[in-house]
Amino acid sequence: MNRDLVKGMAIGVGATLLAPVLLPMLARMTRPAVGVAMRAGVSAWERGREAVAEFSEYAEDLAAETRARQGQTAPSGEAAAADKPSNGQGGA
Repeated sequence: MNRDLVKGMAIGVGATLLAPVLLPMLARMTRPAVGVAMRAGVSAWERGREAVAEFSEYAEDLAAETRARQGQTAPSGEAAAADKPSNGQGGA
């Protein structure tokens, strides 16, 4: 048999036998780091949501100021529908 095949099979069998011992130990060792990373991710997500909300409010205020300066207001759905003829041919 090929030496590489035997070597690969030996590594596979060894990893299979050692996995039940090594994986829980590895999980215990990495748990604090994963917890820190999760907390940092949640914190960054919350800060991002706050920034988007603040920017959205700023943009809405700016749009309202612009409409007020132009003397226009955003038409409501009913008012916009009343202004448009229903047959699409204009007034007659």
